[in-house]
Amino acid sequence: MAVAQEGNSQSQYIREIVSGIWQHKWLVVGFAVVGLLVGIVQLHRAPRTYTVTLRVASVALEQAQTRGGADRITGLAALAGVALPSTGNGIGFELYQAGLTGRPAAEVLAKQPDFMRTMFAAEWDDASKRWREPKSFMRPIRQFFSRLIGAPVMPWEPPDAARVQDALNGLVTVSKSAASPIVTISVRVPNPNWGRQFLSKLHSAVDGALRDKSLDRANRYIDYLNQELVGTTTTDVRASLVATLIDQEKQRMLASSGLDYAADPLEAPVASRGPTSPNPTQVIGLYTFLFLVLGMGAAFLLAQLKMGVGDVVDRVRGLFRRPRPPAMAVDRWQVTPKS
Repeated sequence: MAVAQEGNSQSQYIREIVSGIWQHKWLVVGFAVVGLLVGIVQLHRAPRTYTVTLRVASVALEQAQTRGGADRITGLAALAGVALPSTGNGIGFELYQAGLTGRPAAEVLAKQPDFMRTMFAAEWDDASKRWREPKSFMRPIRQFFSRLIGAPVMPWEPPDAARVQDALNGLVTVSKSAASPIVTISVRVPNPNWGRQFLSKLHSAVDGALRDKSLDRANRYIDYLNQELVGTTTTDVRASLVATLIDQEKQRMLASSGLDYAADPLEAPVASRGPTSPNPTQVIGLYTFLFLVLGMGAAFLLAQLKMGVGDVVDRVRGLFRRPRPPAMAVDRWQVTPKS
């Protein structure tokens, strides 16, 4: 009986909440309208960003080798002391994707003054022609709370390769699928023209760094093989070294051609026709929903003002109170025998 009474009390209180909100439904509607207007204002204030994409595919870098020559190189690798680098386009393409946010590409971009001034425009003083710390009202507050909790406070430094790499990690998105060999590189920036230039420079920096590394490796292998050929008289070993030398010459030729080395762009970077952020539906819907919830809370509190504070507290406690187990019935005719 006690459990049923407490359950009925909770149900009645929930009905009173719904009834109180319904009595002030126009207040809820008013809050929703305010949320709609706030969402529209925020939509106009939010910066527009465009999505710029670059689609690339792997460049075939595998050297032309006969099966017999490859077998001879594999069988005599220990004898000749030659460990050939992998020139498969799969590995080169994976290195390209990893290098899009790597330090070598950041160092190449950091050496381009015009690019740096555009990327960190808020920190460049065109009048004095030097970098300066941007003014921020929130920066001292963040530093204060960081010191308060013992977190490290990093001082401002002019943009360098490290900061460019941090920017790359936040800007660049790489999308790939197992069903397609095409990889899509995308960035979201306020200026679509700068975004197209950025992706072009980034591709050139990453692909060029891989090309230079492969060219340097091929040159070193060629020098080593030439030295081994001078002192080798065994016919089979010389044949393997010559075959390896020919392969490395092909590798050096590919790296020296000036063409795309690891990734081949299918087209020039493409920018979206219009802003892709902020999303009007999401922004307006979010603010409308938040203010709708606030309106329901205000309507509930307004309805509770008609009740006593103590009554409200008791009802709220009743919602979370555990129901008591029913008392055990005692037979009044039962007599406990005396010992």
